Amino acid sequence: MNTPKWRTGSPGQIILSLALIMTSVAMVAFLFNGDHLGNPAWHPHARFHGAQTAGIGMAMGLLGLWLLWRPTTDRRPGIIAAAVLAAIPPLSEFGALLVPGTSPIPNATNPNTISIWGLEVPGNLIAFAAMLILIAVGLTLALRGLRSSEKENSIRAESGPRSNE
Repeated sequence: MNTPKWRTGSPGQIILSLALIMTSVAMVAFLFNGDHLGNPAWHPHARFHGAQTAGIGMAMGLLGLWLLWRPTTDRRPGIIAAAVLAAIPPLSEFGALLVPGTSPIPNATNPNTISIWGLEVPGNLIAFAAMLILIAVGLTLALRGLRSSEKENSIRAESGPRSNE
């Protein structure tokens, strides 16, 4: 019987863990600042949804970490689900741009933009694009490591039990 065990992580799992933690912490840190929930101009209902979003982000991060590290005999679904959970906040940041009247710039007097090829790009969009790249790298490495360990286990199983002679 193949008993699930807690394990040490592959580089891909560690990268995905960092992405989950960074995204969750960033959501709370940036939502609970003076430009968002601490902004007195925000309507109470907007604050409600900001706090709700922070809670959802933390829950997704914790769920992703559990899926990534839980003891199981089949790690692939947990790795993929953790990567999807990590990618939802940055993807939704870009999706929000499709809603008329929204802006990725939290503070118009201090827009925090970076000039790329003459185009002023909000820093948070650059950070979220970098996060998506980090998640893609982590997922690729984790799945590659999984295939490698599955291949090793298959070779061991084919060679049969070893004697200590």
